[in-house]
Amino acid sequence: MIGLLITARMGSSRLPRKHLIEANGKPMLYWLIKRFELAFETEIKDQKVQLVIASSEKPENSLFEQVIKDTTCKLFQGSDNNIPLRHLQCAKKFNFSHVISIDGDDIFCSAGSAKLIAQQMALDTNCNYFSTEGLPLGMNVSGYSVHYLEESLSKYADEKMETGWGRVFKDPIVWKKNVADYDVMGDLRFTLDYQEDADFFCEVINRLKEKIITISDADLIDYVNKHKLHELNSGLKKVYWDNYNAEKKKELEGQ
Repeated sequence: MIGLLITARMGSSRLPRKHLIEANGKPMLYWLIKRFELAFETEIKDQKVQLVIASSEKPENSLFEQVIKDTTCKLFQGSDNNIPLRHLQCAKKFNFSHVISIDGDDIFCSAGSAKLIAQQMALDTNCNYFSTEGLPLGMNVSGYSVHYLEESLSKYADEKMETGWGRVFKDPIVWKKNVADYDVMGDLRFTLDYQEDADFFCEVINRLKEKIITISDADLIDYVNKHKLHELNSGLKKVYWDNYNAEKKKELEGQ
């Protein structure tokens, strides 16, 4: 079975409880779950795929139960500050062979790209790391075999790994698919870190309503560009990357 792991927690310092901010009457994270639930409807029904919110063990994260109440998604609470360890704990609990990693901040993460990766995982016995590229920030997807995750994590199980934790993977055998040709460092910013990001996601979802579940990646990007909705948060590009690099440096220095 393949695990679609949505990594999320309540304790964001910049935008607390951001995943519970409502858009079109539902928590933000609900729309991410429903997009993947629809895309993998058959696989979930056939028990080949399971959606899980992979959260921290802190009690406050049990609030995610409110989000998943009317979905097929489950909640797992594991390691507080080591995300790949949390993924491994979750994978072992549910007996996953592979994990597709979905950042809970990436509300418009590409379910179509995840399907491509899932299909490749089912066929490929050689590669241990899978990814897509070419979509805007917050839409590309990656995943890996649980065996490779466990092997890679053996040296890092006791360390803090939250920002840039993909560094845990050494010398992967990679399958990579270019699915589009957008500038990932451009003005399209589909990730939830600041209030302006929340304003952006709310505006898009409030306009599209239930259509946000079914709309294709290309049509969604075209809609955002046509209505210039990216202007709501595009100014955060430098702030985001400066903060990302600072947090990553802090973690590395703490090792």
